[in-house]
Amino acid sequence: MNRNKSILAESITTRLSLAVDIADDYQESRIISDCNVYLQDHDTQPVKNPGGYYIFLDIKGNNDTVLVQGGDHYFDNKSEKITFDELDTLSPVVHITLKPTPSYPFPSSATLIRGCVIDTQNNGISGAALTVKKTEFETQTTTTGEFVIYFRGFNEYNIETVNGKKMVKIDGKNPVLNIEHTDYRNNKGKILKKKVTVEVEEGKTTLLSITYP
Repeated sequence: MNRNKSILAESITTRLSLAVDIADDYQESRIISDCNVYLQDHDTQPVKNPGGYYIFLDIKGNNDTVLVQGGDHYFDNKSEKITFDELDTLSPVVHITLKPTPSYPFPSSATLIRGCVIDTQNNGISGAALTVKKTEFETQTTTTGEFVIYFRGFNEYNIETVNGKKMVKIDGKNPVLNIEHTDYRNNKGKILKKKVTVEVEEGKTTLLSITYP
């Protein structure tokens, strides 16, 4: 008696929908620790491949937003709205940069401004925005009002020797910090802004306490 067995092989394929590349703003390279990556409108988890990309497969739908929880070392961030059909089908990569929090393990040789933004009652102000005048640098305060500003590379500032010390200069002047918060406005509804000029020595940490507004 002949017994013929018919084996039906079902082909299973997966489609690479999205690869998320997360960079460290200080190192200008891959982040130093894992973080949580997810999509705003899809209940699906990515897989982190050996190259460090967070991979999403077989996403249904036309668009979504990537959300990244940075953990202790980075502030959270998100992408712009992504339309999947507009991505490169062979390399559907989205790049997101995370900014370090004050808890980030900066090297001892880093040039930093560390501080806290407080109100007139000595309470830390959460979510205050800080920028450095005439640069592209921007960051924010933590829930306790702490912040860190870091200088790396020489594309936006110079080093000048002043009284034997190597000082950071921007257009020949000391760095100027701009501080603002959307919850603090004048009687005309305009956001209150504050400027602080800081002396910053290369390779050192400058400590500040800023009363706002």
